[in-house]
Amino acid sequence: MLVDKLPSLPQGYQGLAESYYAKENYDQAVNFTKQLRDIDKHNNLRYWWKNPIDKTISGNVTSFNKVIGIRAHRWGQEEEDTYQLLLQAFHPDEIFVIFDEMADKPKVAAPNYVNKLSLNDDFLTRNRLLTGKQHKKLGWLCGDYFYYVMAENIQADFYWLIEPDVRFTFDNIADFFELYHDADKDGLLVNFHKPQPTDNWYWKKHVESVSLEVHKCLFPLGRLSKLGVIACIAERKRICDKFKYGELALNLYPNDESLVAAALVKHQLNVDSLNSICNCFQYCNLNPKLYPKAESLLPKNKVIHAAKYFQDTVNTFLKRIDGPMLNELDKFLIHNEDAQAFAKEVQCGIYEKVLNGIYLKSMQDYKTRIDKLLKTSSVAKLIKIWVHNQNTLVLDFKQDSIAIALDMVISADEVNTTLVFRNNNQKVMDFAKSFYNQALNDQQKIAIDSSSFADFDQNLSKIVNQFEQLCRYLDNFKLYQ
Repeated sequence: MLVDKLPSLPQGYQGLAESYYAKENYDQAVNFTKQLRDIDKHNNLRYWWKNPIDKTISGNVTSFNKVIGIRAHRWGQEEEDTYQLLLQAFHPDEIFVIFDEMADKPKVAAPNYVNKLSLNDDFLTRNRLLTGKQHKKLGWLCGDYFYYVMAENIQADFYWLIEPDVRFTFDNIADFFELYHDADKDGLLVNFHKPQPTDNWYWKKHVESVSLEVHKCLFPLGRLSKLGVIACIAERKRICDKFKYGELALNLYPNDESLVAAALVKHQLNVDSLNSICNCFQYCNLNPKLYPKAESLLPKNKVIHAAKYFQDTVNTFLKRIDGPMLNELDKFLIHNEDAQAFAKEVQCGIYEKVLNGIYLKSMQDYKTRIDKLLKTSSVAKLIKIWVHNQNTLVLDFKQDSIAIALDMVISADEVNTTLVFRNNNQKVMDFAKSFYNQALNDQQKIAIDSSSFADFDQNLSKIVNQFEQLCRYLDNFKLYQ
C-alpha cells in the first residue's frame, strides 16, 4: 500500500503520518500536513528531497531521488521514441512505462529493456479506487492513477509523469529537467492556477460536486513528491465511494487535471506551475503538431504537446470533424443510389479545402521559420514580414531610397519566389541582377525560385539567407543613395 512508502520522518511524525493515512482520516491528515508546514525547521524534516545521490540502496529497498513514468496504453514508435529521448536525462533504471491494462484490455508486450508497470483492476480494487469495469474511460480520464502505480512500486522522492506525445526543442532535454532539480515542491504542474469565476471550464462542476476548491492545470507533463501522491490518492479514495454507491453520477467523476490540482491545494502542500520556473510551455496544449517537422517551426527550448506522428495526426483530425460532418449530413435528403457519387465529390471538395487550409496556415509556419533565420541578422529590424492576399508571403526591406521585397507566392502546386523593386532605383536593380546573376523578367522582377512544396521547404533557408545577404550589402555600403 502507498502508506508503506512514506519517506522517513523524525520520530513522532512517522507514526502520525502512517496512522492518519492508513485509517484514511483525511481531516487529520490535512491538519498534520499543516503542522509540518508551520515548523521552523520544516525544510530539515524533508532533507531526503535534497539528497544529491540519485539512488540509494538499504537492505532490499532501492530509493531514487527522481524517477519518470511514461503513461501508455500501447508500445509503438511514439512510446519507443519517448523512452529513447528520456535517456538524455534519466538513467534506464529511473525510467518506467505504466501501461493501462484495466478491465478486459490485453497485456501490452513491451521490450525486455523497459521497466514495465501495470495499471490494472487488481491494483485499483486493492486501493479501493474506481475500476475500469466501473468506468470505461479511466485510462484517458485519470492520469493520476499512473502516479499511484509508480508510487506503490517505486520508492522515490519525486515522480515525473509524461505522456508519449510530449517533445522538446531543447538541444538536450537534460537541460530542461535540470531546471527543476532544486525545486522543493510537492507538485509541479503545467499551467497550474485558480480559474476566474467567469472561466467556463468544463471540469469545474466535477470538482465542486466532490467538495473541493477548484484549481486547474494541464496534465501532459508533471511532477509530484511522495507526499503529493499520497494526498492525491487520499482524495481519490474519499470521493470514490460517492460514485461506487450511486451518490454521484459517473459523468461527474473528476479528471486528473482537476483532482490533482485541487487535492494538493486542499492538503496545503507546496504546489507551483512548471511555467513559473521555465517559460517554455507556450506550445503545450491540446492542438496536434505534426512531428517531427513541427520542431523546425518552433523556437528553441520549448515543450511541445501534442506532438503527433502522421497517422495519429490524421486520426485526430478525422475524429474532430466527424461529429460536425454527420450533424450536417443529417440535414440532407440523399438517396442511397446517389451515396457513392455524392461521397466522391465531397471527398474531392474536402481534399481541396484541407490542402488550401494547410497551405494558408503554412504561411504562418514559414513566417516563424524566417523570423528564426533572421533573428541575429544586423538588418532584421529593416525587414518586415507579412502576408498579402492570403497567398503571398512578403519580406519587405526599406532603407532610405532602397525598397525591395521578396515575394513567395503559394499556389495549389508550387511556390514561386521573385524579387520585387518597390521604386525605379536603377542602381539597385543592376546590383541585384549581378548579385543573383539573373535578368529582369517582363514584369521588371527577378525570378528567384519556382519549386514544389517539398523542394521549397528544403530551399527556404537558402532563399532567405541570400535575400538577407543582399539587404546587408545594400545597407552597409549605402551605394545607391
